[in-house]
Formats: sequence, C-alpha cells, structure tokens
Amino acid sequence: MVDIDLTERCHRIMSEHIHIGDVAVDCTAGSGRDTVFLADSVGPEGKVLSFDVQKKAIDATRALVGDARPWVEVYMASNAHMWKYVNFVPSVIIYDLGYMEGGDPYISTQSEDTLISVTSACRIVGKGGAISIITRSDHDEGAREECLLIDLLNSLPRDEFEVRTFIDDGGSADSPKLHIVVKK
Repeated sequence: MVDIDLTERCHRIMSEHIHIGDVAVDCTAGSGRDTVFLADSVGPEGKVLSFDVQKKAIDATRALVGDARPWVEVYMASNAHMWKYVNFVPSVIIYDLGYMEGGDPYISTQSEDTLISVTSACRIVGKGGAISIITRSDHDEGAREECLLIDLLNSLPRDEFEVRTFIDDGGSADSPKLHIVVKK
C-alpha cells in the first residue's frame, strides 16, 4: 500500500526540517523505510524512535535498520503511548497510516489512537519541526481515520501551525493524501 510518489514527497519535505544530530519519530514502522530515512537523516549523532503494534512490522524494521544504526530504537507499542518513550523535542514525526504493505489488512491504524498520537505530536514537535501523515481512505477504518484527522488538522491554530495537504496523482476521493504540519 505504500505510495512511492507520496513517500518520496514526504521524505523530500521532511529533509528540509531534519538535520544531523536531530531526534525523529516514526509512529508507524511498517516495513521500516521511513525509519531508515530518519536514521540516515540524523546520523549517529541523532536518535530515532520507531513504533508499531505488529510483530511483523517490528521484525521488518529491525531487519532493515540492522546493527549498523544503534541510534535507532524500535518499540512494539502503540504510537498513542509514544509520550512514555519520547523525552526530547523531535524535529520530525512521520505517520504512514493504514495497514502494513504485505501485512494483514484487518490490522490497521485506529482512529482513536491516531488522534491521541497526532495531538501529542503537535505538542512535542519542535518549533520549525514538521509532522508528516499519509492517510488512506480505501477501507472503512481508513476513511473514518482520515475524516477525523482532517477535522483535527483544521482545528489547529493557524498562528502556531501551517498545514498543507497533497493528493496522490490519481486524484480520486480514495487516493492517498499526504498532510504536512509545520510548527511555526
């Protein structure tokens, strides 16, 4: 389910907000590609925390990260509880919502946890930092999650946050969307 164009756009935009030595969070580890992007962006001087609720995702991420990136910590935990682990100010937080590519489509991110997590992310991301959220409305929970998330993003104070949305080139109502939130 990974949309390469939106993922590449996400990485390009996030690279403007992340530097060597920074701290970053991947709230949906999945196959580990975003975690590796963050790890390579912050380098060994930085730190990356990665979360997922599926063992398959944790195993895939740990395998992709490997032993060569000891500054990456991977947790089998809901991103709704990231505040228990994140005791610093991250410059970038990434979400790729839905279900894991090649995984069980009945195990997906859940609206309530996502809203808790994104609300926390808005509080803890540093000034000038960014949050990237890819949403997918091609399944019932994803459609509900996207709708509630858009409501949350629309409620953010515009004097504190800039919110931009990009739609996959397909352009249909069910196309994946990339939401970028920058803390001013």
